[in-house]
Amino acid sequence: MWIPKIVVVEDEFDSAEMLKSFLGRRGYIVSTVTNGREGLKLISSIRPELVLLDMTLEGMSGLELLRELRKSDPVTQVIILSGQVFDQVQLAEIMNLGVIDVLSKPVSLQRLEILVAQMIRGSFFTGGRSQPMDPTLVTPDLHKISNLLGVIRNLCEAYILDSHEGFHREKTPEQLQVESLHVMKIIMENVDQISERLGKGGQVIKETGEVNYGR
Repeated sequence: MWIPKIVVVEDEFDSAEMLKSFLGRRGYIVSTVTNGREGLKLISSIRPELVLLDMTLEGMSGLELLRELRKSDPVTQVIILSGQVFDQVQLAEIMNLGVIDVLSKPVSLQRLEILVAQMIRGSFFTGGRSQPMDPTLVTPDLHKISNLLGVIRNLCEAYILDSHEGFHREKTPEQLQVESLHVMKIIMENVDQISERLGKGGQVIKETGEVNYGR
């Protein structure tokens, strides 16, 4: 029996593992990696049907990975999942490199699930991209906070969707308690990281849109 393979190249470990768990429960074989160069090797090795690609990676950026991939592999489908801001030139290059869609973080898992299913069936959806933020308002701290909030949102959405789709039905109360405690633990860790960045005088955006460097 043929089972579609997906590679997730994502710098946030918790987010990568959440996507692996979420998509794995829906019948896909999912592999994850957090480094760009390792991601390129993994894609070349296992030849997945789909790559979920972050743009901000160690070792090699997502755009660099995509350029290298297309030199030898024009077939593998790619969906961009990123909190990075793209100008029109970058966005045009990304789309010309043959990606299915560009989804801004935090990503709706429900939309991603539909998009992946459509891709597997060969019916690609390429509309409704989110508008990028104004690059002048983006700071390193804001980018990191956006990623952490994305992890929190996706963990909660995955738990809710799994419940609606019946994945919790066969679990014992003890198993559900362990799973919910695991989700809460990750949420608390991410909230602590957000609080730390906000509390140490990191770069903050005022309501006026001006970037303020905290004291």
